[in-house]
Amino acid sequence: MRPLPFFIISCFVLTQSFQEKASGQIYHIESSDGKLVKIRLRYEPYNGSLIISSSKDSFILPDLLDTFEVSHLSKRFLEIKYAVDGGTGVLLKRTVIISALKSKQIVPSLIITSGLHVLSFDTKRLQTVNFHLSKQDTESCELGLILHDKQISPHDRKENFDTTELVVLKFNRPLGIFFSGEQHLSQEFTVIHPLDKSKTKKHVNGNFPTIKIGLDQYYYLDPSWYERIDSNHLLEQAERSNEYSRRFIH
Repeated sequence: MRPLPFFIISCFVLTQSFQEKASGQIYHIESSDGKLVKIRLRYEPYNGSLIISSSKDSFILPDLLDTFEVSHLSKRFLEIKYAVDGGTGVLLKRTVIISALKSKQIVPSLIITSGLHVLSFDTKRLQTVNFHLSKQDTESCELGLILHDKQISPHDRKENFDTTELVVLKFNRPLGIFFSGEQHLSQEFTVIHPLDKSKTKKHVNGNFPTIKIGLDQYYYLDPSWYERIDSNHLLEQAERSNEYSRRFIH
């Protein structure tokens, strides 16, 4: 299993209690044309999901454990971090950044899974990413990331390493997403849907926005982000509520 990055984000955060999550929380951000957009967060304990909605639409984040944290990166971006069940020896956290388009449609601008990976009894690999928002005007916006990748093994020091990498994510204003580049894809993937544990086939052909951080790669296949698990599988990171309902009914 490939190692997973662990994200440390330096900003003020608010951890919601279970009771607060169940009743829903309201936040506000500005859309790309400066209009105020109200965003409601609602936790669904029966399936461990977080529903993020506005007056225009909504989408669902799967695999949420008991707590999540919310902060504003700026007046235009809302950040949500929450714990994910990664199994034995893996501590996972997912980071989501939300923005709003001119139509007040909310968009998952970035979704990244992070974590501490225990490779063996005494060997651990830890990737930390610090990022900051720069060029925050409406025409240009960048998210800077510093990836620190470190592996520690007291008994096999030849396998130890400590590296740092700078990654700059550009902002695609029409789509409302951050990306590091584009990649051409032309194949059929098996898509894993965490909400109901189902799998579907998805054929893609074209150039798509991507985020590549260390060994992890994410694709934006409108209207959602997918993490590439291997050569033939994608893990859906979020799902529009109407798409989930349509798939669930069928």
